[in-house]
Amino acid sequence: NHRHIVKVIELFEINETAYYAMEYCEGGSLDTLIERHNGLPEPLAMQYFMQVSQALTYMHHNRMLHLDLKPSNIVLRNNNEAVIIDFGLVKRFDDDGNPETSTTLGRGTPGYAPIEQMRSYDKDFPVTMDVYALGATLFKMLTGVRPPEPVEILNNGFPEYLLQNKGIDATIVKSIMQAMALHRKDRFQSVEEFTTTINEYYNEAKSSTSVTHTNTSSEKAREYYIRGVELYEAGQAEKAIEWFDKAAAMNYAPAYCFIGYCYSHGAGIELNYTKAIEWYEKAVAKNEDPY
Repeated sequence: NHRHIVKVIELFEINETAYYAMEYCEGGSLDTLIERHNGLPEPLAMQYFMQVSQALTYMHHNRMLHLDLKPSNIVLRNNNEAVIIDFGLVKRFDDDGNPETSTTLGRGTPGYAPIEQMRSYDKDFPVTMDVYALGATLFKMLTGVRPPEPVEILNNGFPEYLLQNKGIDATIVKSIMQAMALHRKDRFQSVEEFTTTINEYYNEAKSSTSVTHTNTSSEKAREYYIRGVELYEAGQAEKAIEWFDKAAAMNYAPAYCFIGYCYSHGAGIELNYTKAIEWYEKAVAKNEDPY
């Protein structure tokens, strides 16, 4: 029972078969949204990342691993909340971190499953398997590209350039790489450790923009943009638009993209795909990579 885990509404038996009915999430699959936009704006990706992290932390505190986390197993409510679904591979573990049953592990999904999950059975059962999948999910959200399989990383190295090409900060790139480390001892050892690192980066970024000093035009535009992101993440999309408009008036390309996103989703503003495209085209015309 968690806000970001799909809710079971009813259980019943009929025709000698057991059934359960789950809530219907109108927003569709996160993976579909990612594919549609070739990756999500960083603020929106981080919003979903934090929501999913909360649900995973709740599961781990209740000694359960998901073992198949990926964008296609995350759906969206109309209020822009992410919800984890598909618990077909879930396994419980005991206080010592060992699986409660001797059945084999599900192998997960290529690109999202760590190398140790590919074994038929592993007596160790660390939460770092879900940490790996969470890092891979964030990689897909930010790049729009399927994460590399462990053997690809082993042979070719981690494709950090795909994140760098989107303008993702080095701290976020490094965090994703650590979450997807081939050796589990090198990963974050819990979801909380992963999210704490991300939060510390964003808190530093916000505090640095709140200092009063003589800013250049671009710095002031970024302040307006960040204020808009904060309001958007707080569920105040209409007010967020006002700040994005201020940043856009100063020719700040990320604001163009976020306004386009709001138009394409009817978030704080009327749903209008034509205007959404116009704003995206403005961003492209600036010949910048805002994300």
